[in-house]
Amino acid sequence: MERLISSLSFEEIWRHFSLRIEAHQELTQDLATDRVQDYVDKALGIAAPHGNYSAAEHGLGPQILGNLNNNRIYERIFKFAWDINGITDPLQIPKFIEDANIHSLGISVGSEIAMMLKPHQNWVTNVRTNYADLLMKHSGDVNKANMELSLYRESMRDSEIDYGLWGSNYPKLKVSLTELARLGNKASVSQGLNSSNVTFLWADAIANSLYAKYSKLR
Repeated sequence: MERLISSLSFEEIWRHFSLRIEAHQELTQDLATDRVQDYVDKALGIAAPHGNYSAAEHGLGPQILGNLNNNRIYERIFKFAWDINGITDPLQIPKFIEDANIHSLGISVGSEIAMMLKPHQNWVTNVRTNYADLLMKHSGDVNKANMELSLYRESMRDSEIDYGLWGSNYPKLKVSLTELARLGNKASVSQGLNSSNVTFLWADAIANSLYAKYSKLR
């Protein structure tokens, strides 16, 4: 696994990570100062993809807003974010998202909203972080990780993967993403760059790079 991580360009990862840190800072500021529309447009990846890649990649932001047929759609998403930001035990996040029952706002988008507000505490479960978890599980064997991911894709609809598989995998990702962040820091320093202590946002940036370079499903 260290070999795969060392093969990545940490200059590129740092550029990606810096955009995410900037988005995190804007989102927390918008939430704290009740800038409802600004917050929601960023948190759903509408204003810019680095606010929520899980939503932006599939155009889910407009779908989420369009499916809330009332005059307070932005307020409802804002309250969702405010409440999820108050959760102190991240293992409660999947149930919170399920109970919110907002159409098209599944575990991937919802857990990314949580991570972008508290990246030291919360992590995202999506195709990229779960692919990184598969690579860790298979000790860096790309073929085995790609095969397992393709089997998921063939056997389930995207909605089933999002609500089922990614949700059930959420608890165990804490360990694998923490280790991914540690290995990423080691590789980053070896390339003459800094390390990061923003564990889960840093791990997410590394997972993004691993997925882009090695996954056959991108």
